Amino acid sequence: MEPEPIFSSVKSFAPATIANVGPGSKQINCAIDGSIGDYVSVHIDPHVSPGTSAIAAINGVAPKGYYPTAKSVAEKVMRMLGIESAGLSLSIEKGLPPSWSIESKASTDAAVVVAVNELFGGKLSVSELIQAGVYRDGSMEKEDPNYPVIKGNLVTATMGGFVMIHDYQPFEINPLEFPADKELFFIFVNPEIEIGNSYRPEMASMKEIQKSDAKTKPPTEYHGQRAPLIPGFEVMRETAEGKAMRCRIIKNRVSDDDDYLEKSMEESKSTIPGLAKVMKVALEEGAFGCKLVGPKVIVAVTDDIEKGKEIGNQMVEAFLNHGGGLKASAMVHKLDRVGARVISRE
Repeated sequence: MEPEPIFSSVKSFAPATIANVGPGSKQINCAIDGSIGDYVSVHIDPHVSPGTSAIAAINGVAPKGYYPTAKSVAEKVMRMLGIESAGLSLSIEKGLPPSWSIESKASTDAAVVVAVNELFGGKLSVSELIQAGVYRDGSMEKEDPNYPVIKGNLVTATMGGFVMIHDYQPFEINPLEFPADKELFFIFVNPEIEIGNSYRPEMASMKEIQKSDAKTKPPTEYHGQRAPLIPGFEVMRETAEGKAMRCRIIKNRVSDDDDYLEKSMEESKSTIPGLAKVMKVALEEGAFGCKLVGPKVIVAVTDDIEKGKEIGNQMVEAFLNHGGGLKASAMVHKLDRVGARVISRE
């Protein structure tokens, strides 16, 4: 039988994610706690055709070419639940600061599947919600060259923590268990410099977004080994049945790799003034790794929040001293272990 809606509206949050965290031929993603993610509000709407959904608004800043797939994701969950008599409206709130390129489309989709499921009583499992997001519409995969990477980021945003992507065809993943007694903090540094990316104003309309060229970005499918964010990241395989794969960080691994900074700079192809010095300062201050993860966003990693704040301050100062007086801001966020979750119900 078709489930009745338990609530009239549900608001959810899903964290942003970072890809290529660890070394090796398998892609390893992680989720970031805090405000740098997406919020989605889902409402029962009598003005929307039964069994379908509509995007009512996109609040915040959406990048050029941003085309939300939330509608098809919501309808996939509705089909899996057997919803035919109710229509839904979706309001998306982008939580990423302007010009940050850590994956956000996947965060939106992860928030959607959790909210729609909760609206009708939370009948689907996490595994089923992931399937809804990953296999929302076969045509999407053919049209979007970034879709394979979005798959991995969607799983990470839904589950939280670290996730290893074994393969995209067929899709194979492994959640990685990070020690519960340890914390991990990510220092995001954003220099005040224009790099050619343009962004939509707040309350972007769907008509404006659909006019954008969603194919301007080059394909970002994972093709084997890249410079990792954390070279000391290690995955330990468990042989006993039922045990998750575990992971840890070897703190001295960066110093063992003399080419780490050079490889990271070569891969980024960035022209940001003083970037190499800023990354070197982070490593000298004890960061486990440091890398450019967006057009102009540098991320360093540590296991202590006070050390993270100091590393951020030193990186900002390095931009001033070695980037021609370039101003920058820094913020510290910890590893998200929860993934997509419900914020409120009405």
